[in-house]
Amino acid sequence: MRLLSWLESALSSVSRTASKTPYHARRARCRTMRSPAFIAETLDARVVLSAVSVTQQFADVTVEEGRTATNFGYAVSDSATISSVSASVGALAYDAQWGLWQWSLNSTNGPLQSQDIVITATDSEGVSNFVSFHLDVTNVAPSISLHTANEAVYQGVSFPLGALSFADQVAALNLGTNTAFVDATQSLGVPTGGDNSRGLTLGNGGSVTLQFTDLPLVDQNSVAGGADLFVFDLGLDAEEATIEISADGTNWIALAHPVAMRAGEPTGIDITSIATAGTEYHFVRITDVYFEGEYDPFYVGTDIDAVGVVGQVAPIEVNAGQTATYSGAFRDAGLDVVTLSASMGTVTHSGSNSGEWNWSYSTSNADAGTQTVSIRATDADGGVSVVKFDLVCRSTSLSIDIDVLPNRINLNRISGFRDFTSNRFVPVVIFTTETFNARNIDPGTIVFAGAQAVKTGLWDVDGDGDKDLVAFFKLRDTNLFDAYRDSLRGHSNKPIRRDIQVGLTAKTRDGVALHGEDVVQLFMRGKALRELLDSL
Repeated sequence: MRLLSWLESALSSVSRTASKTPYHARRARCRTMRSPAFIAETLDARVVLSAVSVTQQFADVTVEEGRTATNFGYAVSDSATISSVSASVGALAYDAQWGLWQWSLNSTNGPLQSQDIVITATDSEGVSNFVSFHLDVTNVAPSISLHTANEAVYQGVSFPLGALSFADQVAALNLGTNTAFVDATQSLGVPTGGDNSRGLTLGNGGSVTLQFTDLPLVDQNSVAGGADLFVFDLGLDAEEATIEISADGTNWIALAHPVAMRAGEPTGIDITSIATAGTEYHFVRITDVYFEGEYDPFYVGTDIDAVGVVGQVAPIEVNAGQTATYSGAFRDAGLDVVTLSASMGTVTHSGSNSGEWNWSYSTSNADAGTQTVSIRATDADGGVSVVKFDLVCRSTSLSIDIDVLPNRINLNRISGFRDFTSNRFVPVVIFTTETFNARNIDPGTIVFAGAQAVKTGLWDVDGDGDKDLVAFFKLRDTNLFDAYRDSLRGHSNKPIRRDIQVGLTAKTRDGVALHGEDVVQLFMRGKALRELLDSL
């Protein structure tokens, strides 16, 4: 009975203390994750059975969609054993020997999966307690890449020029404190993966300068943070590093903020904010951000497996009139539906959130020159990624300079002359210029005013020292009379000389189409003219 009286007195004291404690203070005390005593009442006694304590490492967990979110903590009971630990969402493992719970969730859709996660522990006496933390799942823009002859994919990152994309030489090395893996050549070439021993560990505050000789770093001018540079990390720690670039190895430009490296993964870096368009940067310096902490010496500082640049792809070249094509791949890190669009032409794709895409565009002479084509991938949450390539369209009809001699033609003389010096033949000069050599013309392809050339020869007509091509056409084979007659329609009361634009076409010996134009004056006289006017 003495024990019962003592328990009743103690419980009465606790009750009075709790009643005097403000509600918000009691709620705060509850959030220290200590459960109130579970009281079992009988007819004879009240007995304090147990108290469950649950703790957590992180109050907030942030993860990009497509990656695994993790957290851990401890769940223990003062006088009983923990019988179960569960999570409201995700997977949970519990080590009863150490009281350690470990939680994970493979995220698939940010930000829709963002929520509060509740971890609940229950002991063998049925006493429960919980702790909660907030999970923030962020959206990741879809990836999009181009298929090229040398394309290679390393740890999920596509490099259009393959192995040429990676650092070639170590220009400088300044190791920091507490590092064991100091072979800087391990950071050259393609990534190999594995543990820290297969890379370069900079140490606390250390730096390395890498040189790119095969393929320089350039700003790809992508939108939505398109990466121009990738640093492949080794190990389990996510260190920070400052990134600097240089065209000559002497003058350096640094990103405004350190870059948080992904542990054991490639980290993409966009240099748009500091790069000059068109400038080639051959040097990259990576410096570990010094941290005053206790670390295993083997893992201090940024661990570099490889450093690669996203090289400019070769342009597509087609002749006008041909259909230009390209292809590539796209993928969303989560489960978002991805739509694709092109700045010109048509793009089609397979799959909803990942697959292959194909682009096509029917060209014409109006497209002659170089144009930049953009393929844009947009996910359901508005994330955007873009790839770009150049389309070079070669004109299939080259303009040439011609001159019809003489530029006044009497159509009465269509017949009646027997030699090349008479007006029975129309000579046309095709000039050699700084950009075109008339010698390259295939004579059999020359057509003027509907007639084929019957004779050609090379003379320096304009006296500039270069041979020009002169082609001769039978006047009666041309359509000049038809053109003159059509020009007189509606002018029968005013027979005048008519200025007519005439054209010449040809091809070079390697098949390039040529065209030239000139204006000639056509006229007729006497009876032939009167008969013509009467027929109109």
